[in-house]
Amino acid sequence: MRILRHSNDKYRRVIYRCNKKYDKGCKCKTLHITEDEIKEMFIKAANELFSEKDEIIENTKTMMNMVCNTDDLDKELGDKVVELNIIAGQMQTAIAENSRTALDQNEYERRYADLTERYNTIKADYDKISEQIESKKAQRELFKGFIRALEKQGALVEEFDEGLWSSLVQKVVVKSKDDILFIFKNGFEIKTR
Repeated sequence: MRILRHSNDKYRRVIYRCNKKYDKGCKCKTLHITEDEIKEMFIKAANELFSEKDEIIENTKTMMNMVCNTDDLDKELGDKVVELNIIAGQMQTAIAENSRTALDQNEYERRYADLTERYNTIKADYDKISEQIESKKAQRELFKGFIRALEKQGALVEEFDEGLWSSLVQKVVVKSKDDILFIFKNGFEIKTR
């Protein structure tokens, strides 16, 4: 949790502390850490990351191609579209047939309900596959941004850069001031001490 201390005086500073610091029953004993300390640790972690930049870029590209590949999902989605179109055609045929000839309405309604149920089941599968594809595309963009940030960075980092932070860092886990884990957007982890 981000907290602003002394917002109106010369001692103003931002600190971070556990959201459960003062929860009843399960109080977190982790001390707070200042924003400046986190930035300093990020510089160390980023420089460690940049020391192995070429290898990390290649590994990230390989991982991106494996994790974010949507070929099978795209084929499966295409199959679902074909199934949906077939069922929609059957539904239209049933409606047209019912309007042209006198059919047993109970039989027609049962048949139409079955078609509707099949359509809805396949549509739910279609929606699930579409979500998986979009998730993989979003993950690919995170990987690409991570790779671009690494490729663009020439030398070691000397001062905190907000853009670099947002391009590289997925999350930070603070166990203590001396035990901070940076998890980068490619899944790579660096523990600073």
